[in-house]
Amino acid sequence: HNHQKPYGDRNIHIFQDMLAKDEVFSTRNMFYYANELMDHHLNEDALRWYLKVIEKEDMWNIDKMNAYIRIFKLKFHAKGDRTLECLKYAYMAAACTEVPRADVCDCIGEWYSSHRRLGIAEMWFKLAYGNEAQGLENTFLETHSFTTTPLMQLAKIYWDTNRKDEAVQSTID
Repeated sequence: HNHQKPYGDRNIHIFQDMLAKDEVFSTRNMFYYANELMDHHLNEDALRWYLKVIEKEDMWNIDKMNAYIRIFKLKFHAKGDRTLECLKYAYMAAACTEVPRADVCDCIGEWYSSHRRLGIAEMWFKLAYGNEAQGLENTFLETHSFTTTPLMQLAKIYWDTNRKDEAVQSTID
């Protein structure tokens, strides 16, 4: 019951077969295909599919938010895109929920941190810490987004701004 299998290729092959047969993808299938592409490190293809799917009117809000986050991550990490265009997708994800989810706050904080705008980054990481989403907003949310990630980022910011005691304390929390 607690099998730890390596991630398989079954789903991506199903989608590729659908494409080969020129089957029309529903919006949801487009989103899940993009997820499969990203999971298989086919980042350029994943980015193309995410950009295509966010244009759909019938996309579920939580899926749209997750697509925006993944676009940000693909651009920021895989492509090294540190432009405002990249940040735009994180803010679009933030607008999908009443309170921005922790993973969205982490993305925004990371962008500002990469630009050495540490005061703004600190604010976003503080918002992320302990910000555990509820209900459907919790979909695809990983625990580290509201626990270790913001704490470690805050410790780094405190250290970099010569607040060593706060840096040490934040790693104890």
